[in-house]
Amino acid sequence: MLFFIDESWQTISGQAVGALGAVAVPQNAYNAFCAEVFSFKREVLGARELTDSEIKGERCFARSAFKRQALHGDSYWLQASDRMFNALERHGARVFAIYTRSPHLLTLHDTQTTALSQPYKQLIFDFLAFMRHQAPGPLGSLSFDQRGLRQDEAAAATISNYFFRARAAKDDLFTSPISRSAP
Repeated sequence: MLFFIDESWQTISGQAVGALGAVAVPQNAYNAFCAEVFSFKREVLGARELTDSEIKGERCFARSAFKRQALHGDSYWLQASDRMFNALERHGARVFAIYTRSPHLLTLHDTQTTALSQPYKQLIFDFLAFMRHQAPGPLGSLSFDQRGLRQDEAAAATISNYFFRARAAKDDLFTSPISRSAP
């Protein structure tokens, strides 16, 4: 199972909100999923590469997208989001989301390599539960949005430290498919 993790910070109605989300795609469905996403991004958004025209909630669900839909009967961002949701379902993907309005958790990612924030801990526990109950057998692989070499190294160290130090994660490290070693 391939887990793709990203963070978002927004101000909604004057209040700061931090969101941590992930998409889990079965490894054997990944290539077909990417091909479908590229196909509709090319068709609907004019993308030339898979990485062109990133589909973001703030674009897809902006007032202007709904206004265009109401006035002209079409909105390419709403169409892209519909096609994305359909592709996720068709390829057996699962979506995870955690949000917070708590000011001390809005950073979500602690740059100290020894501490993992509560939203990340919850997301990992959700991954482990999903792997145990919904996708037993396959291995899990975590992929994070790339920010920069130092930030990426800090995130990798933080996650590794958490698995090593946390009692619950340490027990799961050897019993859960998300982290077991290949023979």
